[in-house]
Amino acid sequence: MEMTAARMKADLADLDNFTLATTYMRVRRIVDHLHECEDCRKSRGPEHHALAVLHLGLIEQEIEARGEEIVTIQTSRPKARYVHATAPSIN
Repeated sequence: MEMTAARMKADLADLDNFTLATTYMRVRRIVDHLHECEDCRKSRGPEHHALAVLHLGLIEQEIEARGEEIVTIQTSRPKARYVHATAPSIN
């Protein structure tokens, strides 16, 4: 499990802010919809839930480490519009 966490941390450090934010929202949605019931744990395996929660925690740590660089975004907004909206104004 430590090797998996180290690999996830390294991968998250390489992501740009937009991708990190969209990954957070995607994983958050997955974790929110995970069920703890016996049938779900049998079908997916207990490690599926543990890895999703671990991944979410690591993403939250990376966002916390970057601080003000991360902004709240809408996943429906294309990356080009996001970059344009966050770029410094010429004026």
